[in-house]
Amino acid sequence: MPHADPLVITIYICNCQVQRVMVDGGSSADILFLDAYRRMGLEVEEIKRSNPPLVGFDGKWVSPVSVVTLPVTAADRTLNVEFIVSDSPSAYNAIMGHEWIHWMEGVPSTLH
Repeated sequence: MPHADPLVITIYICNCQVQRVMVDGGSSADILFLDAYRRMGLEVEEIKRSNPPLVGFDGKWVSPVSVVTLPVTAADRTLNVEFIVSDSPSAYNAIMGHEWIHWMEGVPSTLH
């Protein structure tokens, strides 16, 4: 019986362990939610402003707070990732999109 559970992982962003990170091969952006950004001890002033809106999961437009480039470590590989910082509610701390999956040379898979 097939299932549709999301692929959720733990990674390191800026040397901070970040849990509840969704891997979404359908996302064209890497998103870091503002609550998680602040819990990492980073200042909002360190990020550059961004204006283009995003389409959220519910189909509504979401205005990003800003864009920031941070080091992301998963397994033994570290990449600098440009995140869109979003101040919207989410069950996740971050969403890693298809470009990150490609550069990590990852193949998202669940048990089958």
